[in-house]
Amino acid sequence: MDLSYAPEQLALKESATRFLTDRYGFDVRRRIETSPQGNNQEIWNAFAELGWLSLPFAASEGGLDGIMVDVALLTETFGAALVAEPYVSTAVLCGGLVTATATPVQRASLIPAITEGRMKLAFAHDEPGNRHDYGRIATRATRTPAGWRLDGQKAFALDAPIADQILVSARLESDAAGEPLALFLVAPGTAGLITNPYPIVDGRRAANIALEGVLLPTDALLGGMHDRTDAITTALDRTVIALAADAIGAMQVLLDKTIAHTKTRVQFGQPLAANQVLKHRMVDMAVRIEEARSITLKAAIRADDGSPDAVSGRAVAAAKVKVAAAARFVAEQAVQLHGAMGVTDELDIGAYFKRLLVFEVSYGTPSWHLRRYTALRDAAPAAA
Repeated sequence: MDLSYAPEQLALKESATRFLTDRYGFDVRRRIETSPQGNNQEIWNAFAELGWLSLPFAASEGGLDGIMVDVALLTETFGAALVAEPYVSTAVLCGGLVTATATPVQRASLIPAITEGRMKLAFAHDEPGNRHDYGRIATRATRTPAGWRLDGQKAFALDAPIADQILVSARLESDAAGEPLALFLVAPGTAGLITNPYPIVDGRRAANIALEGVLLPTDALLGGMHDRTDAITTALDRTVIALAADAIGAMQVLLDKTIAHTKTRVQFGQPLAANQVLKHRMVDMAVRIEEARSITLKAAIRADDGSPDAVSGRAVAAAKVKVAAAARFVAEQAVQLHGAMGVTDELDIGAYFKRLLVFEVSYGTPSWHLRRYTALRDAAPAAA
């Protein structure tokens, strides 16, 4: 497997890094975090102009034919800048679901709205007590004379408070066994949709959602009455890859800042970097980051190379477990080597720490992905 990057991919990463360095400093990010909106429309419009919102979509849909490696390189720069805009929720997760499940008419309307920056999306899928199980959904969709009625509960819908539309997963009433899992497009403010928004630990926004007799028209159903479990699994796996790359970007900044701090912080007449034990600790941080980067790149390649679902699923699960462990180690070492300042608002070290904590518990915990890896391995032991 070739784990090197093409020149155009490196150029994408370099241009994104330059833009975010110039336009998205930590002070800008802090203002966005504390604003009522929780995001910056001017920055979002720039994402559209730069083609980043078009990157994951096929050229035939008006996109740029970007592969998962391209997306991961971009989101790595987002993690380094602590970008709060809902790029992964809108373009990667919901964009992937729209591409995989919507009708041609729906795609013709939704995809341009996404790529042009006119629509932000969030995915309401997790439910209280489902323990991250992608297919364990109790929300119900019932036929009505005018369309559909939704009833259920959703938990931790990331970016839902700032979304223009929310994709909601629900079980369709059916006489057949294993009621199909479908997707519905719901506008905020729809009667019966009760949203409880809250800031999460890293400053971004999420919401718990109650659906109490939400009435929707027939065309709110994304695509036809088919089971969307596989499409949801694929989209969530790609989301985990994008967020793992985001975590790598945050880890790299923590390492760079820690090295710089130990070179300038003097104790007992010499810089901390002169301490051999601390040098070894920072080497360990660097090794963990490179291991995380390699396993994430492997998962990104598997997502696009036509590997069987069991193989690509295992690669994603392994990446989540490995990157989460590396993130915890790097974040804890960075805080410790900065001393008490590492957890104050004066430095941005704590902000990166919080970003990595959110990654650890988003879209499946490491323990859940470890169990998933084992199940996929046992189900297809002969797969490469």
